[in-house]
Amino acid sequence: MFKAKNQIVLIIGCGRLGAALAGLLSERNCVVTVIDREKPAFDRLPPSFSGAAVTGDAADVNTLVAAGVGEADAVILMTGNDNVNLFVAQIAKEIYRTPKVVSRLSDPEREAAYGAFGVRALSASLFAAKDFAEEVIS
Repeated sequence: MFKAKNQIVLIIGCGRLGAALAGLLSERNCVVTVIDREKPAFDRLPPSFSGAAVTGDAADVNTLVAAGVGEADAVILMTGNDNVNLFVAQIAKEIYRTPKVVSRLSDPEREAAYGAFGVRALSASLFAAKDFAEEVIS
């Protein structure tokens, strides 16, 4: 289990889900850095967010290094692009030996590709489907 307090976390993608996650982890005393290609994306971060924001392409190793990938305890990939997520996950896992790499997964059929690299992939749509099913049958 990932212990939040004082952990260094790098989040790739500052959409609604990435921004919400950044806020939650920041409130739990994680040291959070968020990378997004578009500076206006950081406007989604909640007022409680106390971390850093880096504008750049996370597929560029220079951006990852500037954001502190080498010191990260966890890298969380939150872009909507499975190819980008898998590529950056490989960099974090293989080159920087990040202990915990977790990725958002848009296409659940691609989960095995992530597993081959030791990356945990989670599908928000599958979680939502299970929640809806529980509401209907309970």
